[in-house]
Amino acid sequence: MLLFSIALRARNEIKEAQNVLFKAIDLALELGMNERSFCFAYGKQDPMEEESLRRTWWEIYVMDGFTAALHRKPKFRTNSILADVLLPCEESVYAEGGACLPESFSVAQFDNRLFMEEETQFSSFCYRIEAVRILGRVMAIAGMQDIHRDQVQAVDNAVGK
Repeated sequence: MLLFSIALRARNEIKEAQNVLFKAIDLALELGMNERSFCFAYGKQDPMEEESLRRTWWEIYVMDGFTAALHRKPKFRTNSILADVLLPCEESVYAEGGACLPESFSVAQFDNRLFMEEETQFSSFCYRIEAVRILGRVMAIAGMQDIHRDQVQAVDNAVGK
């Protein structure tokens, strides 16, 4: 459904693309794809399958954010949903079908990356997700009437990480 939504958007069938994306989000939430346990339960104990499931959730998240931004919405649905799905690994490792995918990181670990004792490499997909998370914060501020300087500074700080 996610891919179909993207194809519809590419064909400029905006309303239908949005409807299909919303259905994909509904289904993902109904299945529990936003929960860490989902990947372990349905990944058949195959690291590649688990990674694919994580990537599917995060791609839904990214597309939901992009769609909301294109339509100048103040928020997007998946941004307000508790999701503890681990973050995706680096694309090159995934594309190679790595027999030994590295352990995935949580959003909390990614958020605390500046305070980690040892330097940790996060995938480019993690930074893509972070960009959409920041976009969600910008969209929320842009929709407000009274914006406090600290809110803008917090977003500015997030961009500067």
